[in-house]
Amino acid sequence: MKVDVYPNITNVEVYENPISVPVEATWEKVTFTVPNPVVSTFDLGREVATDRDGDFVLQVTLDGVNKAYGTDFTFSGSVLTWVNANPLTVDAKLVVWYSPKSAYGSVPGSGEVTSLTHLNDVTITGGIAGQLLVKDGNGQFINRFLTAGSNMSIVSDANAVTLTSNPNLPMSLLTASVSAEVQKSYLMNTSASALTVTLPNVAALGDTIQVSRFGTEDLTVVRNGHKINGADLDLNIVDLNGVVLRYADPTIGWFQVI
Repeated sequence: MKVDVYPNITNVEVYENPISVPVEATWEKVTFTVPNPVVSTFDLGREVATDRDGDFVLQVTLDGVNKAYGTDFTFSGSVLTWVNANPLTVDAKLVVWYSPKSAYGSVPGSGEVTSLTHLNDVTITGGIAGQLLVKDGNGQFINRFLTAGSNMSIVSDANAVTLTSNPNLPMSLLTASVSAEVQKSYLMNTSASALTVTLPNVAALGDTIQVSRFGTEDLTVVRNGHKINGADLDLNIVDLNGVVLRYADPTIGWFQVI
């Protein structure tokens, strides 16, 4: 076992299998001030990663001077032990730059990461274009396509994941006035008399209601304390027409989408 030092790493380096991948963002620095009385062991608190040759990836300096593995110090687990015949002195600065073991993965010949055993047993299998990485019930990360729910469609490919809403509101055909409920559609038959559709008094962002009219008599959408299209006015719908209203906020109120 020896130490390999990777100075000034600015990107992931990928070699033949099996390797570990040093990444600049994962390097950490620990500074120890030698106490009085002098000690010879220093715990980094985390295990140090090893490279493809099994060598620790770290660099140790004493008062700014690089020190050598085996000659000046040894390392086991997370503990550095000073072994140089010249003992450390009080208040000396022992600085350790190292890459924690959790930052490393196993990279097989395909160039695809399949196992990151130090990241809570993360398992990443070969993904298909458009899949997303999700954490399953066993605490592992896997590739999955999004699943569309009601009134939704998803197009997922190598460039993007696109979600589209496809409103399909349950419809009621009515000949009497009604207090509307969100996520529903109302076809009001005003052939015999004028009717009203009263909007809910309580509404939240995204709530949707569709109202349509068939018949010669008037149809009024009553705002019920909320604005419609930003105005304190009820909405009249003409024969053979309809609107889709979506709630925004108290300033806009119900906004006419169609």
